[in-house]
Amino acid sequence: MQNLLEKWGLTHLVHIIVTDSAANCLGIYNVPGFPSQYSPGRCANHLLQRVIENEIFSMASIKKLIEDVRSVHNFTNTSNNFVEELSVLQKEKDPEATVLLLSPDVKTRWNSTHAMMKRCLYCVFVFVLPVFVFSIMDRICIICI
Repeated sequence: MQNLLEKWGLTHLVHIIVTDSAANCLGIYNVPGFPSQYSPGRCANHLLQRVIENEIFSMASIKKLIEDVRSVHNFTNTSNNFVEELSVLQKEKDPEATVLLLSPDVKTRWNSTHAMMKRCLYCVFVFVLPVFVFSIMDRICIICI
């Protein structure tokens, strides 16, 4: 690494090397011959993701919600009819817009669970729920006081 920094003329610009918190990444600082002028740094995104994973995703209610959304997403992988109906609803609402399908979460992408939940909420509240409400309105009387 030192040789590359020298070759590129960056030695005087690098003062810290940022890694995630994994032992194998932090172990680079203990390698014989590793330049001592570089301070170890931990990636803030990786630390934040660990906090989210250990504190928020471990809550029973959040775990259940994520499992339910994953189940809906997995259903879209097996049901062409569901995907087709979701596409039709979106095209009816806005024919010019890009059709959005449910997106999965990926363990190695730190924000993918958030993206999955956000997309699911969008699809449910914008497309599915209004159709469901209109389809049952003739059977339900809603009284507002």
